[in-house]
Amino acid sequence: MSKKSFINISFAKRTFLFIGLISIIIIGCKPSSKPKANPSIPPMFSESEPVFQQHGELSFISVENDTMAIIDIELADTPAKREKGLMHRKAMNENNGMLFIFDNEERQSFWMKNTHIALDLIFVNAEKEIVHIATNNAPYSLKQINSYEYAMYVVEVNADFCLKYKINTGDKISF
Repeated sequence: MSKKSFINISFAKRTFLFIGLISIIIIGCKPSSKPKANPSIPPMFSESEPVFQQHGELSFISVENDTMAIIDIELADTPAKREKGLMHRKAMNENNGMLFIFDNEERQSFWMKNTHIALDLIFVNAEKEIVHIATNNAPYSLKQINSYEYAMYVVEVNADFCLKYKINTGDKISF
């Protein structure tokens, strides 16, 4: 083998190795077709989103006895359902809400842990009269949202629902 052939083979091998290395780098950097988890969302949120289950309808009645709004409701009437509430839901239709039914009329306390959507919380006494409204509660907040009066029911609706439909303390609910 001549010296010139050796140089040509070495150059060919080097070129082949260089092209191979570049190919490996390009293939290794190619985006995966599999979607990656969003790092800003903790893994516990990656579970499947709960689906709204309509259990009935709830009407908001003004002090003048006019119907101000009607929503479809999902009931949270057991300790487990009340604990979960609207956690892990990414959205809720405007005409949907959750009705929490408690065993006793007492001061109620909520928080927005693991809740993706801003909510209005409407605290209602045993006579179904609205006694307190906590509006536009921030998602994921651990701040306590307390009723100032005794409540047996709490209605959760999308934030600004009460403002839009002019729902106030003294109004009533019917379900």
